[in-house]
Amino acid sequence: MIDDYQKQINQLQKKLSANEDERTLLRERLNEVELEFRKTLDDRTSTITTYEEKLRSLLEKQALQSVER
Repeated sequence: MIDDYQKQINQLQKKLSANEDERTLLRERLNEVELEFRKTLDDRTSTITTYEEKLRSLLEKQALQSVER
């Protein structure tokens, strides 16, 4: 009977260890995804800033051309 309990304990310990390993891998993947998301967000912000600057410049040129006419 004690041997059966010991086997169950060993199986549960293995299962717990496997679950902890899986949790660690999931945490690492989550960290990777968060980094990818931050980079994408930074790239998006940079792109929007660039387009805003180009639009502003274009509007200023058009305004100057309107004044010159």
